[in-house]
Formats: sequence, C-alpha cells, structure tokens
Amino acid sequence: MEILLAAQFFFYIGGDIVNIVVVGSLNMDAVISLDRYPTSGETVTASSIQYIPGGKGANQAVAAARLGAAVTHIGMVGNDDHGRTLVQALKQDRIDTAYVQMWEGPTGMAFVHVEHAGANRIILAPGANALFSPEVLQPLKNVISRADAVLVQLEIPMETVQLTLQYARTANVPVYLDPAPARLDLFDYIHEVDWITPNESEAKMLTGEPVHSAEGAQRAATRLQQMGAKGVIIKAGENGAYVFDEHGLIHQPGFSVEAVDTTAAGDAFNAGFVIEFLRSRDVHRAMRFGCAVGALTTTKPGAQTSIPNQTDVTAFLSRHDVV
Repeated sequence: MEILLAAQFFFYIGGDIVNIVVVGSLNMDAVISLDRYPTSGETVTASSIQYIPGGKGANQAVAAARLGAAVTHIGMVGNDDHGRTLVQALKQDRIDTAYVQMWEGPTGMAFVHVEHAGANRIILAPGANALFSPEVLQPLKNVISRADAVLVQLEIPMETVQLTLQYARTANVPVYLDPAPARLDLFDYIHEVDWITPNESEAKMLTGEPVHSAEGAQRAATRLQQMGAKGVIIKAGENGAYVFDEHGLIHQPGFSVEAVDTTAAGDAFNAGFVIEFLRSRDVHRAMRFGCAVGALTTTKPGAQTSIPNQTDVTAFLSRHDVV
C-alpha cells in the first residue's frame, strides 16, 4: 500500500510548534468504486476495491500533520493486520501514536461506495472504536492539556467525547468538534465546544433546518449557537463553507476542481481551518485555506492517500481563483 510521506516542516505559534491532539477514530476504508449504486435486491459489479487508511479522527490527524503541525493521536485499533497498518500510516506522517491502544478484536472499518462522479456513501463498522471508553482516556488528561487545539469527532463513544471536552475546558484548550455521524445526545455537551463543524446534512439533522442557501445556513448556525456552540462552520461541499460567529455569517465559496472522490474532504477542511486559524487568527483566511485543502482532497481517490501537504495547498492557492 502506498502511503504519502509526511511534510518536512512545522507551523509555529509565538515561536512554538503548533501542537494538535486528535481524539478519535481509526478505520480501514474498503473503497468500492461503482458506476451506480444498486437498488433494493439488485447486485452490481464494482470496478475496483482498495483498502486505504481512514477514520475521521485519523484523517484529521494526517491532514494536520501534512499541514505542518505536531500531532498526537489518541484512539484504539484491533490487534490485527488492519490495526497495524493504520498505526504505521500515522507514524509515516510523524504522528505520535504512543496513545493508540490495541485490543484483541477487529479494527474499525468503513465501507466506502464511490460513484464515478466522486460522490460517496459510507457504512461504518466501528470495531475497536466502540471500545474507546473514558477509562482509556482518563490517564491522558495532561496530553490534552498541553495542546494548542483538540480535534474530536463522533465515531467514538459519546462518554469519551464528553470527557475530552471536560479535560480541554479545564485546561482552556479550544475544541473543534466534527459532529459526524450526527447524534442528538450531543446537545448535552455542545456548550463545551468552541467550534462545531457539521456538513449540510448533519446541520439539518441537528437543527431541523435545511441548508440549501445562506439563509438556511444562518438559521441552522443560529440554532447551534442557541444550543451553546460558540463558533459554527457548516461545510457545503463544492459550494464551500459558511462560518457563523459573533461577527455574523460569512460564506466562503468553493474552488472549481474535477472531483474524483469526496472521501475525507470534510476532515481535510477541518484540519486546514484549524491550522490556519491558529496561525493567523483570521477566520476569512482560515476558511479559504480550509476550502482549498478540502477541494484538493477530492481530486484523488481514497481518504489519507488523497490529503495534500502544505506545499500542495500553497501552490493550489497561488493558481486557483474561488468560483
């Protein structure tokens, strides 16, 4: 399996390397390419199947590392070939895997069905991720407290997400939560989140507001802020993203690219936004940078195999206009 090598540089804040901690899932993605999805009771033939390292947590960790951050990943894999491959993939991107634990069971898997136009549907089998309990995280409070930012998603148990938020809040570390897959029990903890980053379908599930326009995005973002979130980003695929904070709603248009596979684009956006926001403290720049990272990710197949590095993104921004 070909795995991209790590970026050979780091971003700094005030003379220090940007330190990102990701608390989240690791999955082996079985990427199945189809001309079209089967209907009920129908069998179709795939044109290819590939096994590619993935998982929302691991994808965000890899993206942050390739964009120059020092990254620590906290998570769980199975004591199997998939688990060992996932850990090795993180190590090749210079990610600290000291806190990735193994258990005697299967590694999480995602079955990614990709149509020829690049759209995907994903079926998740959580495996080891479902065993990532608060007890696993409890000894690692100091790891979280040393971070410049914590990235967390919902492919791990909600109790572990809650403890992550608690540890980060106690240490005044900002938390960026990707509410995927969307869960309504998130509402009990959303007030502990600094930034929440749903896509359009997740925003609708969480708020009941369809996001097909700036007006819909503002209604959904307002609802999320009323629930307690401080900053809200709604990812809108090829249409870019919306950000809503104390200054109001901003729409960052998307970039025109030839999409091959949208897998991990949202994860890459998240990492890009966080890295650039920590570096510049400029929401506009961070949104543009995040959209560029996400757009570039769609131009190659797979999850971690498609994620660009800082050099790629800088070159892309220098030659592409927003549409």
